[in-house]
Amino acid sequence: MPPAQPIILIALPPDLENLGIKFIHYSLLRAGYDSSLMYAPHFTADSSADTIIDYIRRTAPLFVGISLMSDEFARAVHLTGLIRAAMPGLPIVWGGVHPTIAPEECAEVADYVCVGEGEAVVLDVAARLGAGLRPDDVANIALKGADGRLIVNPNRPIVADLDEVPSYDHRPRASVLATASAVVPLDRETFRRNIRYKGRIYSVMGSRGCPYSCSYCCNNILNKMNGSSKVRFRSPENIIDEIVRSKTNEDYINMIKFHDDCFLARPLETLQAFAALYKEKVGLPFAINSIPGYITGPKLDALKAAGLTAINVGMQSGSERVLKEVYRRKSPPEQVARAIGLLAERKIAAWVDIIVDNPLESEDEKLATVEAIANIPRPFYLQMYSLTPYFGTDLQKMLGDAAADTGKTKNYLQLEADTINSMVIISPFLSRNQVLRLVALYRQGRQEPAFRVAFVVMKAYALARIPFVFANIFIRLNGNSLWTAAGALSSFAGFALRRWGQNLGFSRA
Repeated sequence: MPPAQPIILIALPPDLENLGIKFIHYSLLRAGYDSSLMYAPHFTADSSADTIIDYIRRTAPLFVGISLMSDEFARAVHLTGLIRAAMPGLPIVWGGVHPTIAPEECAEVADYVCVGEGEAVVLDVAARLGAGLRPDDVANIALKGADGRLIVNPNRPIVADLDEVPSYDHRPRASVLATASAVVPLDRETFRRNIRYKGRIYSVMGSRGCPYSCSYCCNNILNKMNGSSKVRFRSPENIIDEIVRSKTNEDYINMIKFHDDCFLARPLETLQAFAALYKEKVGLPFAINSIPGYITGPKLDALKAAGLTAINVGMQSGSERVLKEVYRRKSPPEQVARAIGLLAERKIAAWVDIIVDNPLESEDEKLATVEAIANIPRPFYLQMYSLTPYFGTDLQKMLGDAAADTGKTKNYLQLEADTINSMVIISPFLSRNQVLRLVALYRQGRQEPAFRVAFVVMKAYALARIPFVFANIFIRLNGNSLWTAAGALSSFAGFALRRWGQNLGFSRA
């Protein structure tokens, strides 16, 4: 029998959409442990620290688990120090993407570091600690040995059948929110007030892994760790059961977002079976991610009939050399344009990802990205990310030791003040010919009056076009229903505009 002593898991991301720690939490609950999931999105040295420490002290847990990404490292270090000072000897376990890619660094802070998938690991750790034993030899655990050297235990086989992993609820059971004044139960009202889009979007992970191992992505490390880039899928029935349960419990959910790295990596027959079941039992609009080469007409037709309204597609660069040699990505720009064309024909909303601020890209290659954007059928929503090499990836190794800490310190939505970045930003709101003309004038001389005047005029024109383009995309996102889009506007507009405004950059030149 699991010990009666509770376990506290802490999520540090700035929102309540941490899916990984939900899987860990529900694995503990299913095994009979008294697990409590604490969201601490506002934790800093000055906010909610005292309330978190007081809650942990009163709960007296078996151990504390902290989930973190690279950009949450500093906050995790600070929180761990506070816990250790208040409760010496309380075991602290770190898990998540950053502990997986940088176990040596994390083992300098945490007692135990979970490397890779953690559902089975956390159960073994809990069993050992509950029996009064140390989990030093548990598979997938890294720790600092008595001699100060890093110990990384062998990895266990990854879960082959994802249907065996317990699914979670939209608003997790036994969960709390740490505020500046108190740790409060995550009831319906509190949850909706603190989650993006007022909780109307339900996030699902229907697979694990990615067919690609792009040099900038954590899958670059995970695929090597697992010895394979094979994608593991949950069954359609398992996915639908989870969605139906959450949709029933939280009746305000009106859209489903699948966070699979490439939803369309599934065979057509599987997608058709999923679509039929989804249409029968769920019937809500849904959005997915996909690698461009996996987007085909038959797949889109099957999913659109079931409610597909949006796809996020990565282009990253318009330079063939950068894609092949730097990002090691097998999706040329023309493949992206073809894929978005298939979406445009079916009035499915398109999100396109671009990476900018790459020191390994020449000016000419950056302009090639602007030209590639010109060739993408309109309309689409452009998401720009400033290059952020994460520790241990092939891209970080290309950039050298100077880039080793970038993932922990850089805001990937903050773009460099650069004329080409501004050209990228305005390109979706201009016609193909307007974009190509602007690039041609830039090549003739960015300081020449012809380019400077054209740039000012095109920025003003793009600014005027923004409401119309966004409205078109938003209507497609909501199943091409103006009525549905109008009803959803209040939930989505604020966050979307804030997110886009972070890298708007119209003042950059």
